[in-house]
Amino acid sequence: MHLRTFREKHQKRFPSIASLARAIGVTPQAVGRYECGKRIPGREVMERIREITNGQVTPDDFYAASPTAEGE
Repeated sequence: MHLRTFREKHQKRFPSIASLARAIGVTPQAVGRYECGKRIPGREVMERIREITNGQVTPDDFYAASPTAEGE
């Protein structure tokens, strides 16, 4: 599952990019770049994302087609 999809499905827990960024320990700008496929998280951040999402977002998800490219 893409990070953006996870955040949208869990809006009560993460109502904004900033709230997810705080949970992961990165800036909102970094999360925005992860969500749109402009940047791939490093190993430590990737592990925190996997933990916070209970394994719903995995490293493989960052190498799949970006969420914006899926509908094209």
